[in-house]
Amino acid sequence: MSATPIMPATPIYRRALSPNELSYFLPSRAYGLNDTCNRIIFHAPPSLVSPLRVGIAWAIMRLRHSLLACRIEMSPGKYDEVQFVLRLPSSPSNAVAQAGSSIRFFNDVSGTKLFSDALSGQRVLSSERLSGIDIALHGEISAGIHEFHFVYMLHHMINDSLAMHRAQDHMCELLGGSEIPGGPPRTDLELGKILEREWTQRCSAQRIPHHAIIPSAEDRIQGRSQSKFRDAAWMVDHENIQKRFIGGHVVPRLKRTNTIVQLRWLKARFDVAQTNAIMAQCKAKRVTIANAMFAVINFAWIRLCASRPDLTERTDLPMLMYTAINLQRYLQPSSPLDSYISLALEYHNVVLPAFIPRDIDPVRIFWARGREAQRQMFRHAHSPLVLNRAVVSGKRRGQRAKAYARLDDEADGTLPPTRRNNTIPVSPPPKLDVAAPALALVGLSNVGDPYATVFRPHLYPSIAVQDTGGMGRGGPGGMIFQTLTFKGRFSINCVYDEPAFVPGLVEEFYRYVVDGVHECVIGDRSLVGTAEVIDYLNSKDVRLEGREGARL
Repeated sequence: MSATPIMPATPIYRRALSPNELSYFLPSRAYGLNDTCNRIIFHAPPSLVSPLRVGIAWAIMRLRHSLLACRIEMSPGKYDEVQFVLRLPSSPSNAVAQAGSSIRFFNDVSGTKLFSDALSGQRVLSSERLSGIDIALHGEISAGIHEFHFVYMLHHMINDSLAMHRAQDHMCELLGGSEIPGGPPRTDLELGKILEREWTQRCSAQRIPHHAIIPSAEDRIQGRSQSKFRDAAWMVDHENIQKRFIGGHVVPRLKRTNTIVQLRWLKARFDVAQTNAIMAQCKAKRVTIANAMFAVINFAWIRLCASRPDLTERTDLPMLMYTAINLQRYLQPSSPLDSYISLALEYHNVVLPAFIPRDIDPVRIFWARGREAQRQMFRHAHSPLVLNRAVVSGKRRGQRAKAYARLDDEADGTLPPTRRNNTIPVSPPPKLDVAAPALALVGLSNVGDPYATVFRPHLYPSIAVQDTGGMGRGGPGGMIFQTLTFKGRFSINCVYDEPAFVPGLVEEFYRYVVDGVHECVIGDRSLVGTAEVIDYLNSKDVRLEGREGARL
């Protein structure tokens, strides 16, 4: 890199966390809950993935996406004063030095182990480090081509799965892209010039201060309520929506004596022909695979309960699943220096019956439930009120997070115990109606097809992306399903805290989910059991065995 003037003083910028960002940060302090990890595997010439090139590329990304370079400041108990803090680098070389502190190269550790350690091992991220990359170098797989495993670690309060995939594509483009269409990959010098331009544009003395840290999604939402009356009206709207979310089905958890999380990741992958059949059937039935997966899990749970009659006592209640809605497409750019690395999520529930009528074709019921899930999601996601509702739900999440954080801080001695009024009331409190339960069975995250919609392999032909997959560090007793299509293959992931469940229970549930795709979506029971299933963190094949549940 050529010589570049150094700023006379290194400015520091601050921004308060929004309630939704706070709801992800506060629970993470103990063992890293909400740290998201994603591994991408690609093949490339080793000259494109040298420590210097990766350091420059990561420095460019940290300049373009300032939350990657921020840290968090919080005084004990000051939950309303938590702030992102950004110190701009004083020069391009200083930007590389700062970026290098969050990159680790490993020659003697497999990418699978790095990924497993990131999800279940000692925490790497912290309040001082909101992002990082671990890189496993594998040997030569063909003449002049090596395999690389990049494990991206970003705190969930600054990103979502779409942002993670965009960051992976961005890194590939910087490492393997060309200055001119069809030309050779950039040299180290050309990559360094990009860094210098970014530093000059974003860190020079003419820098506009309020552009330093991207505003929160809540601040970017236009027409947000500004008065107490409107806030109260939106809160009533929120409560009315919550009353519709009735559910009484959960997978029972075992009692445990510690909070050590041991994640297990089951991943079923369908071949290209089966994936094409899945997509064709969903299109013919006027639903997406994301809609159909709610029905798949619904039917799988019903079968599990038929196989294990003692599993649930509330057969009269419907089944509830939760999911997230990405709001980035609704938001206007906050500045010419906008960033896609930020949290912009709304949350919604899908409620489906927990039984299958005996006098109606089960396949017909299945597709009807897929369309019902579609109706519920479409109604919420496409409502003109969705952005204001996201602000309200974020406030509620933030309030809950602060309440639980205070309990945790009092329990570990960080804060003194709160004095509570123990006075016995003179008259008994009035009787209140008991609200219907709203227990969610599982969370379902539908990532879509990032290779087709996010990745731009034509911009970096020297880098061949092979696979990607990721999840967040879960808490004790956690379980979540995720679907992903990548390079023409559909997959269903189930990540759960293994010690929290009866041995074999989640595997059986998962088997019904995988079998349900063959039987209900593709419509060919002869394919049951043919999906490739691996224990993703251990790269071992898994045979899903379980008792036969009620057939369709």
